[in-house]
Amino acid sequence: MRPASRRARTSTAAARDRCSSTTTTAPAAARGQYGVDGNKDGKKDIYDPGDAIPSAGNYMRASGGAEDLDKAIFAYNHAGWYVSDVKDRANKYRGAVKGRDLDALAGGGSSSPSDAGGAGCKAKGGGDLAIGSANAEELLRNERVTFGDPQMEADLKAGRIDPRVIGTLDSLSKDHTIYVTSMLRPGDSDSNHSAGRAVDIGTVDDVVCTDTSRDSPCSEVAMDLDRVEGKMHPTELIWCFDPGPSAGSFGRADHCDHVHVGWDG
Repeated sequence: MRPASRRARTSTAAARDRCSSTTTTAPAAARGQYGVDGNKDGKKDIYDPGDAIPSAGNYMRASGGAEDLDKAIFAYNHAGWYVSDVKDRANKYRGAVKGRDLDALAGGGSSSPSDAGGAGCKAKGGGDLAIGSANAEELLRNERVTFGDPQMEADLKAGRIDPRVIGTLDSLSKDHTIYVTSMLRPGDSDSNHSAGRAVDIGTVDDVVCTDTSRDSPCSEVAMDLDRVEGKMHPTELIWCFDPGPSAGSFGRADHCDHVHVGWDG
């Protein structure tokens, strides 16, 4: 799990956290104020179960887990299915594990990695969302894509928006109507928005992205984008819950009103 933050983290750090750490809560817990040197070796190492597990426990306790575990998990990731999946996995670990492969046990749960929005870490599949190659002028004429600020249209006309943003919006518009809330933000130095390489989608098919249910249009778009392959695959894909197993895809509580899609330079 990762705590809410105002800025998107880089895809490299996100991928390392999700696929290398012992627990999903450990990366934020061990690096922040909740980190615990559980094995007393003088380090707080998220890749060491001796540190990662107590750090995760400390993080959950600080989030009110002792009083209401469901609420503490939901506070991190606003998705009911995610709460159920975490608790299901916890129950499996509580049982007797003699003679069982812990790696296989970790991969088990109420759903597969692809079904659970990337709960596990495996190679991505699918790639069934074909990214188009529209230019800026074509996108501006596309009645199925709406921009929430005239400045975004000006940035498109001036060539300040990355072609991957343009192609992605064009492709999504073939199956959805899209409302864009942000693209180029020059002052946002910690995000690909600063270079016009990112887009925030606030509404899909007239459904505002505060609807974070797994079958909402925004969730569908986020999970479809995780399956894109090749150079068009986003290096930043952030939604209210982790949209898939790919590197750079993760969930954050401050993204429960938009889907963020970005690419490194």
